[in-house]
Amino acid sequence: MEDKIKIIVVALAVVLIASLFMNFKIYTAKKVLERERDDLKSENVTLNKQVDEGRKEKQRLDEKVNKLNGELDELKQQAAELNKDKEEIRNRYDQLINEKKDLEEKLKAQAVHEKETVVASAPVSSTEEAYWAKVLKAKTDLEVQMESLKSQLKTTQTDNAQLKREKGILGMDFNSMSREKQDLDQQL
Repeated sequence: MEDKIKIIVVALAVVLIASLFMNFKIYTAKKVLERERDDLKSENVTLNKQVDEGRKEKQRLDEKVNKLNGELDELKQQAAELNKDKEEIRNRYDQLINEKKDLEEKLKAQAVHEKETVVASAPVSSTEEAYWAKVLKAKTDLEVQMESLKSQLKTTQTDNAQLKREKGILGMDFNSMSREKQDLDQQL
């Protein structure tokens, strides 16, 4: 009977040790799971913050893109107005060139006529001198106007080139913002 008691005691000790070992394993696994749960909670909080920051950044970039679109539209409108002004100046310039050519032809014709008249009659009257003074003054005035229009045309062309450069820069900024927006949308 003592052998049976020894066997029972040994068996109970083995069961007790196995039970303690299993309890230790379960406790350890529970602690690991609790740590993983806490890590996942903190990671979730961090990710939620990042999502909120991403949304705010997206909203800020959307506002910036809208502002740049407005500025781009204004620049396009200004460029159209400058092109219209440029065309008007070019037309006026062409008209002045034609007027100048007409006046030069008239002057040449009158010079030829005057030479013929001078040969025919030696003395020149004061009315003819006054007439030629007026013609020369008109020619000088037209040349001054032509130079002024040339300078205006050059200024307009320079402004137009500057606006095209600014338009290109804004276009690149717009493309960059669009790419950033797409990246943020993909991240969200």
